Parts: sequence; structure tokens; C-alpha cells
Amino acid sequence: MPRKSIRYGFKIALRSEKDKGFVLATNNVLLPLGVLPEGSENLRFENAVFQIATGDGEPTAEVTQRRVGEEIKFGQTIRLIHVTSNTFVCESKRSRASKEKANQKVILAPVNS
Repeated sequence: MPRKSIRYGFKIALRSEKDKGFVLATNNVLLPLGVLPEGSENLRFENAVFQIATGDGEPTAEVTQRRVGEEIKFGQTIRLIHVTSNTFVCESKRSRASKEKANQKVILAPVNS
């Protein structure tokens, strides 16, 4: 049976087992990413789709496009791009998470061209 691998450029949805919902982008500036429970009438799938991009070097659209289709190997760093807004998921250096104070806040930042 052939091995299935994850590759740069694949589109994925992230599910939170703890919160029993999907991670998605919101319109809230203070809370740009959230978890909406499965079955919620407000769940729009396009807000929950992310693309896997390279985590090496400067995050530019050119570098991301060049690596599309390459297999991701264990230990490699990746970045997630929110497909609808074309923004990277990244941590805020200045803010802590609202629920789990020991963690950094996760935000969406523009993709450099």
C-alpha cells in the first residue's frame, strides 16, 4: 500500500478535540482566531480552511508557491495560511492567550509578496 504524505500546498481544516469544534478566522480584531463548535449554524467552512506553507526563511508568496507539492518530512517547520484572507497564522510577541495565560496569543498576519 503506498504511503500517504502531507505536502506543501495541501489545504486542511483544524479541529479542536478539547472544544469539539473547528479553528477558524473571525472578524474580531482582538480575537482573530477562534473555535466554533461542530454543528453551529454560524460555522462557515471557508473560514476554517488553511494551506500548509514552508516555515523556512522569510514567509513570502513566491517561496510558498515554489515549494507546493514537496513532501513534508518529520521535524520540518511549517506555516499555516488562512486561505480566505491570505494571512499567516502566527504568535503575538506582545500578548498572551485569553484562556490559557501561559501561551502566546495567536494572530493572523499578512503574507508578504
